[in-house]
Amino acid sequence: MKKLIKISIFLIILLFAVDFIPVKFAIDVSDDNIESGYLCYHEQVTGGNWRVENTDKQLYFDNLTGNSPFNYLSKIYSTDYIEPSGNRYVLYGTIMPKENDIFDLNVEHWNIVYPVSRKSIRALYVPKRYLTLYDFNLIKLLKNMLSK
Repeated sequence: MKKLIKISIFLIILLFAVDFIPVKFAIDVSDDNIESGYLCYHEQVTGGNWRVENTDKQLYFDNLTGNSPFNYLSKIYSTDYIEPSGNRYVLYGTIMPKENDIFDLNVEHWNIVYPVSRKSIRALYVPKRYLTLYDFNLIKLLKNMLSK
């Protein structure tokens, strides 16, 4: 019985410790590494869903295709293309015109902006400097990797 308790405690500690292993680091927007990217946040409006911050004119992306963050992140970040955590992303890719001032973006790669916000109990203890394994939807991630 004591051996079972020790194994259970070890597994709980191990599962908790995995939350402190960085998988993808967040970037600071003060860095000059976003010159070729689009600094975006989700804004539910008529037309486009993603507002671009780092342009002179108002620019919205309606759909993110390709390597969108939603192809990888877990449901605490997205539910059907809605980003409930209020995170900002730097998206790199090709703009595809849609209508008026609304565009789609074929995302080649992306970064999340510091600080990472989480809508779960993990927000109390997980560092805001990076994404961990638990931030990703492992099933979607494996499907995307295998389909390439």
